[in-house]
Amino acid sequence: HALPLFATVGADGALRVWDSTSLSQTSKFLIPDDPVRAVAFALGDSMLLACGFTSGRVRTLNLRPTQVVVEVKKHTAPVACVQFSASGEWLYTLGYDGLLVVH
Repeated sequence: HALPLFATVGADGALRVWDSTSLSQTSKFLIPDDPVRAVAFALGDSMLLACGFTSGRVRTLNLRPTQVVVEVKKHTAPVACVQFSASGEWLYTLGYDGLLVVH
């Protein structure tokens, strides 16, 4: 992505994306009913952010414009880790159910 970004998750259910240069908030997603457990940015200029949730759901978010691109539920337990491949073509998720899923 073009900006040096980082993400935080709060107890209020908000996922916030920040510009690390200016420390200003660039995006906010309210998800009060399903806590975010893991996040990963796609490499390059795609502006995609993947989130894994307590419910086992995974969402891929576009930060420009701010919208949900896709949502899937392949895990039966909380998501422990999300990671994009170096090419950005694949998303890997690992859940506490022991499954490694390639999206």
